[in-house]
Amino acid sequence: MVHGPLQAIRIADGILGWFGGTARLTSLRYRHLRPAYAGSPFELRGEVERIEVSTVHCRAWLQDGKGEMTTRVLGGRDAAGLLANLTHAVARQRMGFPSYQNTNGLLR
Repeated sequence: MVHGPLQAIRIADGILGWFGGTARLTSLRYRHLRPAYAGSPFELRGEVERIEVSTVHCRAWLQDGKGEMTTRVLGGRDAAGLLANLTHAVARQRMGFPSYQNTNGLLR
């Protein structure tokens, strides 16, 4: 089973990947809706809601192979504590520390 915080890390990493190396994630709140299972296909989906001077507000979610949403990003106020944990985990993964693998759309 792939727990909610690990799914949120995948969403954060995907958002950063969409916007390139100069992007910075300033806040992220999420709700875990149902489990994802190791080895099961998933898809990261998202859309831009609005663009301000230097800020892009977007929606993002993971859905499983059945098309059911497993974790989604919530709008609203800043969640700096959660952000610190997520960016630390993403940085660890990028430095080669184990956290998750994304191989052809499979959570492992």
